[in-house]
Amino acid sequence: METFPDGSHPGDEWIDQVIPECPGNGVLILPDYAATPEGQVPPQYYTYSAADLERLPGLLASADWQALRGQTRTLRAYWLATQLGLSAKARWELLLH
Repeated sequence: METFPDGSHPGDEWIDQVIPECPGNGVLILPDYAATPEGQVPPQYYTYSAADLERLPGLLASADWQALRGQTRTLRAYWLATQLGLSAKARWELLLH
């Protein structure tokens, strides 16, 4: 049977391969759908600011993030985008794709 690198299978509810994840600390590279031309796959990705990069270690060490580790990347991306203050539209688009 064919599988993706994260162990999911085509058609799995856990398939969210457009959100890359660091295998070490689990940080996600968030898609930036607003900056992505229609039909482009994979999407363009959000560029973490210096302030974001300063906050990431604390966010990844938080009890809230650790509780989400077994959840889909989409759900974790939504949480991370919320913590980083991304717009409501950007967070909504994470849930739509």
